[in-house]
Amino acid sequence: MIEMSIRNKSAYIIALASLMTTACNATKEEENGPYIAPNTDNPIPSVETSETTSPTSLIATPPKPQLPDHYYDERRGWTYYYIAAVSEDDQKSGRAVGNVSSFQYLGMNASGEHVLASLKPNGTVNYRAKCKKSCRIIDTDYGEKIAYSSGSIIGVAFQDAFRGKLRIADWAKDEVAKPLPAPSPKEPPSPVFNEPNIEDQPNVRKETPPSDSQLPANVDDNDTDSNSVQTN
Repeated sequence: MIEMSIRNKSAYIIALASLMTTACNATKEEENGPYIAPNTDNPIPSVETSETTSPTSLIATPPKPQLPDHYYDERRGWTYYYIAAVSEDDQKSGRAVGNVSSFQYLGMNASGEHVLASLKPNGTVNYRAKCKKSCRIIDTDYGEKIAYSSGSIIGVAFQDAFRGKLRIADWAKDEVAKPLPAPSPKEPPSPVFNEPNIEDQPNVRKETPPSDSQLPANVDDNDTDSNSVQTN
C-alpha cells in the first residue's frame, strides 16, 4: 500500500511537471511563434564577412543631380531665348508665363571674358555684358554692374556660355578673331634748341659805311676816256 501511494505520488508529480512544460511551450509559441528545435545534424553555415567591410559601405549613396544639357528654352539661328519663372505674386495677379529674354553669344575677348549681347524685341543689340567663369560681378558696356547669380536669366545664359552650349554669332566671329592692335612705338621727342638772345654789347663802336664824297679820288685817265661820249 505504501509503495503504491509513493508510485502514485511520483506519477502525479511527473504528470504535473509535464503539464507545466507543455503550458510554458504554449506560452512561448503565442509570444514568439512556434518553437523549432535546432537541427544538430545539419547546422546552418555561418556567413563570413570581410574584415574591411564597414556598416557605412553597405549604405547606398543617392545619385548626384545631373545638370541639364542647356538652360535656354529655344534657339533660333544665333539667338538664344530664356523664359523667366513666374513668381507667386505674379501668379496671384493672374500672370501665367514669364518674360522672354534673348541673347547672342559674341565669344571670348582677349581678357578671357565671355561676352553676351542682350537683344531688343526688334533684334538689335540692347547692351553687351561680359563675365569670366569665376566672376561675381557682370560688367555691361553702359556702365552698370550686375551681381552674378546662377538663378537669374543672365546668370544661366552665362552658364551656357561657360559650358560651351552657345555658338558664336556669325556677325561677331570677325570681331572676335581680330587681334588687338599692337601699341605703336613712341617716337623720341625731337631735341629743342633755344637760340641765344643776342644783345648789343656795351662799349662797342658801330661803323657806318662811307658816303660818295668820302671815297678817294683815284680815277684812271683811261677810264675817263672810255666813259666819255664822242661827238662829231
